[in-house]
Amino acid sequence: MTLTYYLVLAAILFTIGAVGVLVRRNAIVVFMCVELMLNSVNLTLVTFARATGTQVQLPDQMPRPTGRGLLGSPDAALGTTDGTPSGIPGGQHP
Repeated sequence: MTLTYYLVLAAILFTIGAVGVLVRRNAIVVFMCVELMLNSVNLTLVTFARATGTQVQLPDQMPRPTGRGLLGSPDAALGTTDGTPSGIPGGQHP
């Protein structure tokens, strides 16, 4: 597929989202239309990145996800802080 097809698809998606934001009154539908618009912009950016051969270089010191959210680790919530998965003794899965 050529670059044009992706850009036309992104333009159609963005137009549908913009019309939805302007016409609809339901907040959930408006948020869905905004998400559709953001996805179309993302499609445009990916299309131009692929067309130009641009690759994203991540820094070496990128912070790694630790699996700990606002409430701490999932193991702490389950009471299995000894490091075994799911509290199974010896760490063996059946």
